[in-house]
Amino acid sequence: MSVEPESFKRSTLQEKLEVALLRVVM
Repeated sequence: MSVEPESFKRSTLQEKLEVALLRVVM
C-alpha cells in the first residue's frame, strides 16, 4: 500500500476542520 503525503495531509486538514466546525456548532 502506498501512502501519499499530500492525501494524508489533506485528510488530516479536513478532519481538523470538521472537528473545529463541530465544536463551533456545539
